[in-house]
Order: sequence, then C-alpha cells, then structure tokens
Amino acid sequence: MKQLPVFDGHNSWKHTLHTHSSFCDGKQAPEKYVASALDKQMEVLGFSSHAPIPYPPGADALNVFWCLKTNDIWSYTETINNLKTIHAGKLDIRLGLEIDYIPHVMGPNHPVFRAMQLDYCIGSVHAAGTNPDGTIWTVDCEPDKFIEGINRMFGGSVERAANEYLRRIREMVVEQPPDIIGHIDLFKKNNTSLDFLDESARWYRNAVYETLDAVAASDCIIELNTGGMARGYVDQPYPSLFVLKRCRELHIPVMINSDAHHPDAVMAKFDYAIELLRQAGF
Repeated sequence: MKQLPVFDGHNSWKHTLHTHSSFCDGKQAPEKYVASALDKQMEVLGFSSHAPIPYPPGADALNVFWCLKTNDIWSYTETINNLKTIHAGKLDIRLGLEIDYIPHVMGPNHPVFRAMQLDYCIGSVHAAGTNPDGTIWTVDCEPDKFIEGINRMFGGSVERAANEYLRRIREMVVEQPPDIIGHIDLFKKNNTSLDFLDESARWYRNAVYETLDAVAASDCIIELNTGGMARGYVDQPYPSLFVLKRCRELHIPVMINSDAHHPDAVMAKFDYAIELLRQAGF
C-alpha cells in the first residue's frame, strides 16, 4: 500500500483521497475529476466511491441507493486503475472506497473489499439506527428524517443518539480499523438548521474524547473533511476545532479531504482547512 499523505504544517495541500464520481452519488465521470485535479496542479487524487450496502429486499422502491452497485465493483476498479496508467507521472491517482461500518452487516475489512486490492479505504459511520422497513437511518439525512429518527429510535434523546453514533466509530476503530476515518463528527450535520446539539456540553465532549482515545491507540488517520461546507450544509468542516486540538494533543495524524461530489470541488475550502489546522497547533 502506498504511503498516505498527512498534514505536516506545510503551506500547501494538494491532495484529496475522498472523491465521489458517477459510480456512486457523484455528479460526473471520474475523468472529469482527473481533469479538474490536473488543472489545479494537484499531486494526489483518490477515488472513494461509497461501497455497496446490502439493503433488504424491496428497498429499491425507497430510492436510497447512493452507493456503488455491486455489479459495478469491477468496472469501477478497472476504470480507476486505467486512469492511473494514463496519467502516471502527471497525477498520483489512487483506488479507494468509502466503506460504511454497520455492526453485524459490513465494515472496512469485508473480504469482498479486501479482494479489490485497494490503495486505501475510508471507514465511515453514517448509520446509527434502523428504520421500520429495515433500511438504515443515517445521521446525515434530511432534517425532518433526522428528527423523526431521534424521536423513534432514541426517545427524542440527542445524547443517546450521539453516543450511539460515536460508539459505532469506536467499535469500527477497534474491530475493523480503516486507513482513514471519514467525517468523524458527521452527527452534527443538521445542527446548522436544527440547533439540536451543544458541542460544548460535557457529555458530548467526553464521548468525543473517548472516541479519540480509541483512534489514538490505532494506526488510523482522521480526515478534516470540507465537503459539508462546500455543499452548504455546515459552516465548519468535520471535525470541529476542539476535536482537531485534541487530535494534536494525542498525536493523531490528520489529512485534508474535500469529499468532492463535483469536479469543481476537489480542493474546495482547502485554504480554510489549512488555517484551522494551524489554529489547532498542527
């Protein structure tokens, strides 16, 4: 496996390993992202389609498929590997996946994903519960669905829901550690519109710090993800500044990723991200 870039205090950052193309919920074909990266003189571009999630029978009617289709796994692999060859010497292109951790269902170390001979994987927790129809409830869903899930599965308790989300990240780090942990505080996504979470609350900080202790005991990298800002969901990246400061204290390596869903966004908000890391002491 190639060495993964981590932020070391330099003035520039020309890498992203979190990119979604038309193979999943991205807007355009991989070639368009390559063209944008070359235009921006980037050094490393990693593709990380959402790994297939085994939804229950009949779920196709719910329009919840935002992942790479199982039948497209090898086409995806071949496409990205061909782009590597075509652009060798001009751009370091890497093959990855963003793999959901769902207890007893799937995770970064699933044999199918290992067989793909990925250059890296991003392990993410989107799901913190299960809907009545058997599909997953994701913490980054629409605000009304988010509140509905909090009420139905956690008795209206934001604390219980956040603790379950963070517990799943800790479990992933211990049982199926990925190379990179994706948007570690994605739980806050709807906070801009709903104002449901006080990030300074003692219970929340304790849960976050417990999670970071688990990360520090692993070899995982935490990403500073600018995708939520680029798409207008949040006014701060994932994770928040207090999380980054704790990462610095615990010597947890951090990288900047754009989580781009459009070619124009492959380096979105990177200047802001660099400044935030400097504020955190990196």
